[in-house]
Amino acid sequence: MFNINKSFFLSFLLLLSFLSSGKATTSGAIILKQPSGARSFGMGEAFTGLCDDINALLFNPAGIQNVGRKEIGAMWLKGLAGVNFGFLGYVHPFHKIGTFGLGFMFLDAGRIIVNDEDEPEHNKELKLQQDILFILGYARNFGKLYSGINVKYVRSTLIEQYRADVYALDWGLFYRTGLFKSIMKFESEGIDSGISIQNIGGKITYDRVGDELPLTVRGGFSYKVKMGTDHQGIFSADLVKPNDSSLREHFGIEYLYKDMVAVRAGYRLGQDLGAISIGIGMVHKGLTFDYGLGFSEAMNNFHRISFNLRFGVEREAPEVYF
Repeated sequence: MFNINKSFFLSFLLLLSFLSSGKATTSGAIILKQPSGARSFGMGEAFTGLCDDINALLFNPAGIQNVGRKEIGAMWLKGLAGVNFGFLGYVHPFHKIGTFGLGFMFLDAGRIIVNDEDEPEHNKELKLQQDILFILGYARNFGKLYSGINVKYVRSTLIEQYRADVYALDWGLFYRTGLFKSIMKFESEGIDSGISIQNIGGKITYDRVGDELPLTVRGGFSYKVKMGTDHQGIFSADLVKPNDSSLREHFGIEYLYKDMVAVRAGYRLGQDLGAISIGIGMVHKGLTFDYGLGFSEAMNNFHRISFNLRFGVEREAPEVYF
C-alpha cells in the first residue's frame, strides 16, 4: 500500500536537494513575487506549513483544504515610490470533492516621466508597469496528506507599450504528521508541514526579450498548542529558495486569545528590507481584521492591511480516502 510518510519525506529530501543547489538568475513577472495577507506578513511569511486561511493560495495551494468554511479575503498595500498592490480571493470547501479557490491580484508600479529633449513641452507621463494575475486553485486530501495545484495567468504591460502574457503552475503538499501531540500539559494536533513549488512555466516575453518566471521552492512546518480554553500559540518556520536570490529562512509566532485577538512577530533571514515584522489581528463573528508592520532601517516601514470573512456552515473533517 502507498506509504504517505515515506512519500512526503522523500519529497522533502528532494526539496532540500534543490534548495542547496543552483545559482541565482534573473527573473521577471514581479507580481508573482508578491505574497499577500497581513497575518502571514506579520509572521515573517513563514506560512508554507501553516496555511490555514485564504492566503494558502499564495504560499501552498494544498493548504486551502484546511479552510472549513467559505472565505473571502482582500488586501491592499501602498508601497514605495507610488507602487500599489492588491489582492482579492475566494475559497469554497466541499465535503467530498475537495476545495476550490479563486484569486485576483493587481500591481501598479507608479508613473514615469519620459523626456523629449528636443521639445520639452511634449514630455509624457506614462504608467511604468501594470500587472494582473488570475489564480484558480484546487486541493483535496488523502488521509493526512493534502495535495493542491494552482493555475495562474499573468498579463503585464510596461510603459503602456510592451505587453506580455504567460501561464504558470504551483504545486504543493501539506501533511499532518501527528508528531508531538502533547507537550507538558499543553494540547496540540501535532506538527504540520508543507512543501510547494511555485511559478512553474516558461518565460514572460516583451517585444522578443524574455525573462524567466520567479520559480520558487518552499518548505516549512508549524506547531500549534492550546493552553486551556482561552489561549493558543503557533510557531512556524520556512525555508525559501527563489531562482533569483539565495536561500532564505523565515520564522513566525502568533498568540491568540479567546479566538478574538492575536499578536504576531516574524523574522526573515536573508531579506534586505523588512526583515523584522510584527502584527495584530481581531476577529468578530467570522470577520477578521489583520495588520502587519515590517521594519526597515534604510527606507520607510512597510504597512499591510487585510480583511477576511468566513461564512456558511463549517465543513466536517475531510474524508479519509485510504
